Amino acid sequence: MKQKKPIRRSQLISPFGVGAIVNFPNDESLMTAGLDHWPKSFEECPSAWKINEERLQKRLKVTHFRLPPDFREHSQNGDSELSYQKIPLLRFPRWHYCPKCGVMKLLPTYGNQEKCSGSRFGTGFSCKDIANNIRPILIPSRYITVCAKGHIEDFPFMQWVHGDKLYDYENHQLRIQAGRSSSSLSGVLISCSCGASRSMSGSFNINSLSNIGYFCSGHQPWLGKSSGTSGDCGEQLRVVQRGASNVYFPDIKSSIYIPVSGEEKNTRKINKKIDDPTIWLMLTSVLLNGAINRDISNTVAQIANLNPDKFYDAAQSKLNATQRTGNSGEDDISELEYRNDEYKAILEGFGGETTDLFTQKMKLNDYGTPWSILFDEIILVKKLRETRVLAGFSRLLPPDEHEGIQIQKLSDNEDIKWLPAVTVFGEGIFIKFNEKILDEWSNKKDIIKRLNEYNKEQNRYRQERSLEPIKYSAKFILLHTFSHLLINQLSYESGYGSSSIRERIYCDTIDSSIKMSGLLIYTASGDSEGTLGGLVRQGEPDRLPEILHNTIEKAKWCTNDPVCIESSGQGINNSNMAACHSCALIAETSCEHGNRFLDRALLIGKIQDESLGFFTTQI
Repeated sequence: MKQKKPIRRSQLISPFGVGAIVNFPNDESLMTAGLDHWPKSFEECPSAWKINEERLQKRLKVTHFRLPPDFREHSQNGDSELSYQKIPLLRFPRWHYCPKCGVMKLLPTYGNQEKCSGSRFGTGFSCKDIANNIRPILIPSRYITVCAKGHIEDFPFMQWVHGDKLYDYENHQLRIQAGRSSSSLSGVLISCSCGASRSMSGSFNINSLSNIGYFCSGHQPWLGKSSGTSGDCGEQLRVVQRGASNVYFPDIKSSIYIPVSGEEKNTRKINKKIDDPTIWLMLTSVLLNGAINRDISNTVAQIANLNPDKFYDAAQSKLNATQRTGNSGEDDISELEYRNDEYKAILEGFGGETTDLFTQKMKLNDYGTPWSILFDEIILVKKLRETRVLAGFSRLLPPDEHEGIQIQKLSDNEDIKWLPAVTVFGEGIFIKFNEKILDEWSNKKDIIKRLNEYNKEQNRYRQERSLEPIKYSAKFILLHTFSHLLINQLSYESGYGSSSIRERIYCDTIDSSIKMSGLLIYTASGDSEGTLGGLVRQGEPDRLPEILHNTIEKAKWCTNDPVCIESSGQGINNSNMAACHSCALIAETSCEHGNRFLDRALLIGKIQDESLGFFTTQI
């Protein structure tokens, strides 16, 4: 597409990353192309675009991360080579139709929008009678198909209408007519110039396409692979609407920056210089016996007008920490193990005012009871840096390391050793629960019974996908639900939009030897100064106790009660119990788990059994 289609840099990570369908003005539906086609894909990355986050690079096995191009930034500098318009967007879906007469046409992948051809049918209105220059522009079809492996195709209108009969695109003209007899799918009629016709009734049934012998052929348009070119997939296709929420789930990997030991003793200028990807590459490209080359370090320090000894010590400390933390890239590391490093860093007070992680431990007694009993730590995170990386995406179900969801790649070229990412700065409130009280509560018979019923239901869906059974912990569901309710309350108290506040759960999702029982509620923005203390202020002793009290009080009531509180399963695959849009669900961008694994009853109990609630027995 030659036209400029401005998208913010962060939107190319989520929600409009590689493989996503983007709806532009004037009824234009396009898909973001793979990394192979991005500018500078196979060239040296400009230093202004490069992001280094050593822990995450090792985990994802890449050499570095890159900022998505920003048209507005580079066009102002007159650098057309780096402009956003160089990222190609391809047309999807290809089937389009005229909003006036309903004539359908399969458009090419690339090119401009087309106007109605004005074909005549035996009956009904035809745009043939309208002057060519004022005929309507064709608009994209609402119906597409996806498979569980992440492939995506146009709805097979020709096969749907003709079945197993032979046909050709040149001599068959399709037409769509909607709402003639019913407002449902049965009122949407697809007819052909040959006389064949069929309504869309039943097309959304699970076996609708397999019944006519149509299966997934591995279509990956973002990689330039059409049906059949990437090998037959053979999976059953599901018919969905183009704008449905389950068409695209970005696999976002994020990391909170952990300063190296002693970094807080360095000046901000030294830390900033060492964190510069170009400088760091220069310092680590030629090591002497595994250590920073002193001559190179001194040269860099002199050019930057910095103390050579302090600069060398800071660079060597970062190198030592990089070699110790994370893994070597040869073995996979779980999300739980990865987050445990952050959990320890926050609890141990890593960082300082001159680093990108600055925390302040608060005195629990200042918050009064019951919070000083229920919590082990309340820590104000006055400054943090988060790196968000788009590692892939899935369709139909969101990515989850326990769910066995197939993740689609962003590139088909193994020479591309980078991933798109953005770095954001912010602040937050960290709360660590009292593990002894949590264990006593989670071992109650009623809690065990409720979780057994929940896990039985979840494993029924896992069995259908031939996955091993797992056991979600009551502690995880409690912390996750509490996090959602607290975000909603903080949004009300502080004035932040709920979508601008995020959660980060530090807890074993399922039974694990790694013990964590904390959560981080934080806000992050593209501004280097974060959010200037607005959220941290809510964590002070004179405000947080009232916010926590209001959070629990509001959790006791939902406009959908008693249906909500008595629910044994709702949401995707019945993954929520007592939790709905009126009480515990938040913006999709704020939740780490796609608004799943929530149960308000674990916080405040049920009408006939308040003892289920963790807080009702303490408050």
